[in-house]
Amino acid sequence: MNRYKKLPGHKNVRKDLKTGKYQAYKTIDEQQYSKDFTKLGEAKRWLLTFSPEKEAKKKASPKFREVWQEYQDVRFSDLEHSSIEAKTARIKVFYKDVKDTHMEDFNADFFKELILRKKRDCEYNRKRLSFDKEIKEYKVIFNWYRDYKDYKFIIPLTKFHNQLGKIKKSVPKNKRMSVQQVQRFFDSFENELFKKFAITQFFSCARVSEIAGLQTHSIDLQEGMLLIKDVVVWSKQKVFVELKPYTKNNDVKYVRIVKPLYDIFVDRLSGGDNCSYVFHINGEPLNYRQIQHHYDRAFKKAGLPQFSGTHTLRHSMASIARELSGSMDAVQSLTGHKSIRQAEHYAGLGHSAQLKALDCVTQAIRLG
Repeated sequence: MNRYKKLPGHKNVRKDLKTGKYQAYKTIDEQQYSKDFTKLGEAKRWLLTFSPEKEAKKKASPKFREVWQEYQDVRFSDLEHSSIEAKTARIKVFYKDVKDTHMEDFNADFFKELILRKKRDCEYNRKRLSFDKEIKEYKVIFNWYRDYKDYKFIIPLTKFHNQLGKIKKSVPKNKRMSVQQVQRFFDSFENELFKKFAITQFFSCARVSEIAGLQTHSIDLQEGMLLIKDVVVWSKQKVFVELKPYTKNNDVKYVRIVKPLYDIFVDRLSGGDNCSYVFHINGEPLNYRQIQHHYDRAFKKAGLPQFSGTHTLRHSMASIARELSGSMDAVQSLTGHKSIRQAEHYAGLGHSAQLKALDCVTQAIRLG
C-alpha cells in the first residue's frame, strides 16, 4: 500500500496516510526538497515561499541541542547537584522531539502539537499531573537564548501552553498530624535508629536532609544547643552524593535541645565509633530510601495510611507548635523560614483553632 495519497487540485502536495500530515515537495535545479505540515494551507504556503537560499540562511541558526549544551556550560557551574539533576530531568521530557530543531523553527504550533502528543502518551501515568515544570524550564532556556544570543528570537511558549499541559488536578495531601498521631507514629517504628532519627527531625522541625547531615560537632549538650547547618545531598536515585555546609536557604538555625533530644544525643554520642555523622550505619551516611522505607512502615503500622513522606514531620511540628503556643514568631523560629508567609503555610491552622472560633460564634449567637 502506498504511504502517500495525492491530492487532486493541489499540485506538489500529498498526504501521509501514516501520520496524517501534508507533505509539500518541489524540485529545484534537479534537487528535490520536501517538508511535512499539519495543515494543508501551510504546505501550499511553503511551496510559494521556499527557496534553497532562504533555507540555508535559516538553518544557520543553531539547533536546540547546541543551545542546551552551551546553556549547561555557562549556567550549571554555580548550581547545586540536586538543581542540575532536576533541570536535566525536566528538559529530557521533550528533548528527543526538539534536540534537532533549529531555533527559528520553534513556534506556538510546534509546542502545541508536542504537548498534545505528550499528553496522550501520559494518559495512564497516574503521577503526571501537568507539564508546568517542563514548560517553565524551556522558557528559562529560551529567555537566556534571547537575552544573550538573539534578541529577535520570539519565545514560543505562552500561558496557553501551560493550560494545554494540564492533565489532571492533584489531590491535596494532609501533611499535618495531631499530637496523638505523632505519638502513634513514633511508637510504630521497628528500628530504634530510625525512630530516634524521626524524633530528632520532629523536635528540631528540620528537613530530613538536615538531620541526615547532622554532625557530632554541631551538638552542644553543655549549652543545650543544636546547630542545623550541614545538609546531605542525595541523587535522583536517592543515594548519598555529598555533604554541603549550608542549608536550603543558605542560613544556619539554632535549636534548643529539649529532653527527648538530649536523651537521643547522649546515646548517639556515647558509641565511640569516631563517625562525624550523628545518624549513620557502619560509619556511612544514610540514603534517602532507607529513611523513607522506615517512615512508610511506621505510618502503615500506626494505621495512618493518609500520611506519607518524610516532610510530614516538619509540617506536623509547625502546626502543633502554632496550635499550642499561638505564636507565629515561635513557629518561624522553628522552621527557619525567612518569610512569615512560608512559615504560615507550614503551620496551617489545626482543628482546635477552628473549634475555638466556632465556640466563640456559637456563644454569641443564640438559636431557638
